[in-house]
Amino acid sequence: MISKNLLLALFIAFTVPVFAQEPDMSLIPFRKGDLWGYASPDKNIIITPAYDEADLFYEGFAVVKKGGKYGYINKEGKVVIPIKFYAAKRFRVGFYGSDTKPNPKDKAPAVQKTVLFAGAAPAANGYEICIDTKGAQLTKCPAISENSIPETNKPDSVVIVSNYSTIKKSI
Repeated sequence: MISKNLLLALFIAFTVPVFAQEPDMSLIPFRKGDLWGYASPDKNIIITPAYDEADLFYEGFAVVKKGGKYGYINKEGKVVIPIKFYAAKRFRVGFYGSDTKPNPKDKAPAVQKTVLFAGAAPAANGYEICIDTKGAQLTKCPAISENSIPETNKPDSVVIVSNYSTIKKSI
């Protein structure tokens, strides 16, 4: 029994960092003139600059701004959630409670469901809703782990190199 609990504790300890959701750095926002697009780390343009703002990719989606509103694109540059929101946040993994109650005879905890979601404001009042990967409003917003809000992933400055710029992080 002790070995099962120890094994479970070790499993949880090693899987928690997985939920810290790091950005996907295979495509990096860059600016050409007043517009933003995406380039590979070796500076090849992958998504032509067409946006007023461009964020890093998280969970396969990036927030972009065009014409004063926000939407989401995939890594091929296709708009997958229309550019219609007044504010938008990155996608992240959240948790819903279990639909089933744990059996008192079974010592295993109830299993939580995970969901991929983002916060977005469909109106100018700034009130945010939770949306799924299709842009539909979720009936309730999932809980998130405190470890999934890394302050160190925010860009510190923009470095301008000839006609484009990239994000530079301070160490």
